[in-house]
Amino acid sequence: MKIEEIRKQIDAVDDEIARLYGERMARVLEIAAAKAKCGASAADPEREKRIIKRVAKAVKPELRGYLERVFQALFETSREYQKELKVES
Repeated sequence: MKIEEIRKQIDAVDDEIARLYGERMARVLEIAAAKAKCGASAADPEREKRIIKRVAKAVKPELRGYLERVFQALFETSREYQKELKVES
């Protein structure tokens, strides 16, 4: 397979990741509103640990450390977005 063909496939995956990120952040908006009503913190380290443990099963062992970094970035941006929406941690 040629490099350009592989890059097109990667671009398609990237487009799907971006779409799913937008969907995830829409759910973050919903959870931020729910947390604001009950005074809950934007941060939930225990939940983040459970998520990483769960999703790590979906990739090969040699990719788990990288996947954890991706999810840490997701959690960080989610918390920042919640804070921007006035759901303080």
